[in-house]
Amino acid sequence: MPPQLPDNDQRSAVTFTRLLMLLSEEKMAWAELEAIYSQAVSRFPREADIDYAAGRFFAGQGQAKQAVRYLETALQKLEQFGCNNKALYLAGDLLGAYVLLTRCCFEAGESEKCMTYGVTCLKYDRYAMAVLSRLLQLLAPVGTVRNSQTLLQILEFFSRIYDYSSLKDRLFLVKTAQMAGCTEFAEFAASSLFTPEERKQLKL
Repeated sequence: MPPQLPDNDQRSAVTFTRLLMLLSEEKMAWAELEAIYSQAVSRFPREADIDYAAGRFFAGQGQAKQAVRYLETALQKLEQFGCNNKALYLAGDLLGAYVLLTRCCFEAGESEKCMTYGVTCLKYDRYAMAVLSRLLQLLAPVGTVRNSQTLLQILEFFSRIYDYSSLKDRLFLVKTAQMAGCTEFAEFAASSLFTPEERKQLKL
């Protein structure tokens, strides 16, 4: 590549992004990728896809805190600089990026961020089971005991996302809570959202 590249050189920006993604799949160490990342960022400081690729790399390596840092940077660049002739990968998989960020925040122990990003995901796709599972595990952790007032508050919280007049939404919430191991909340939600006859028919 020439020493100077225009900011709107989409082809070169995509080349850097694809190179980072391909090398990430080879399970290379960050020390080997960092030089490429640094060169890419110095030439395309507004390109969100470069940080998105780095975030995906660290997520794949199980380094959640690092992944959160780069994924958030990518989203900030997308918001600040837009996707006109840039950020093709991130803009094309925005929901997937938020799902990944929710997972990484959960794994990094950043509960508040996990809730914020998770709710953002569910507003766009309320049937994202992995996201809902993590939010339930934060609000009603496995093995903890919650009083009925707290459980009711959790149920009311999710009423902002789910339509309790919809059988599909009610079933999804209860089944996801069961699969997440949040048995106490699952039982409370089932008894609150379904009649005894419905519970018998649906085996809840």
